[in-house]
Amino acid sequence: MLSLPPNTSITTAASPNSSLQTSKPPTLNQIHHHFQSVSTRSNKRNSFFIHNCIANHNPMATAIKVAALSGSLRKASYNTGLIRSAIELSKSGAVEGIQIDHVDISPLPLLNTDLIREGAYPAEVEAFRQKIIGADSILFASPENNYSVAAPLKNAIDWASIQPNVWAGKPAAIVSAGGGFGGGRSQYHLRQIGVFLDLHFINKPEFFLNAFQPPAKFNSDGDLIDEEARKRLKEVLLSLRTFTMQLQGKN
Repeated sequence: MLSLPPNTSITTAASPNSSLQTSKPPTLNQIHHHFQSVSTRSNKRNSFFIHNCIANHNPMATAIKVAALSGSLRKASYNTGLIRSAIELSKSGAVEGIQIDHVDISPLPLLNTDLIREGAYPAEVEAFRQKIIGADSILFASPENNYSVAAPLKNAIDWASIQPNVWAGKPAAIVSAGGGFGGGRSQYHLRQIGVFLDLHFINKPEFFLNAFQPPAKFNSDGDLIDEEARKRLKEVLLSLRTFTMQLQGKN
């Protein structure tokens, strides 16, 4: 990735009257307007600079790719609803610089290494593993079943852990919704699993949500409607973004 020279900032290359002279990172429209107005003799230098501006100051140009997995397969799942809300927060601009994709784990067969033929995984498994490989970080929405991780999520984790383990080195965060502790015990088991898989979980903030405690947290379709919970979810995403950038050496 291109970067600005040491000890320089984005405003140093602009004239005092330039549209780039601002205390905030310029938008793409400001960048393009500036470079359309300068002399053609500097095209080569300006081309280099505009790519730096876009790469370093346009949030979507360097957006962190997050693979989001829900451990519940229920249509109106509250945990899947948390993922939908996270996606909405990223698309609305409430959390910039992050792109969240829901990775559906329902097509995965039950773990059975007999299904691996001549070194090839079943198509559904290979597609799933490639999505994990392509992600910068992971967001788990982990329901609690019998004080532990739900079977569908554990199955997905196991398929992606077969050597080569594609979880290794990935930053991750966990959210959960349910009764009582709000899925908290599943999170602690998931963290234990992550130790062996070399997943790197953010420690704070934690997100446990009692889905049945008034006021209503979800509607009948499983969509998150509680504004306070949305604010807490936003903080998780911000923490995951920061932690991912730190591990990638970008912050």
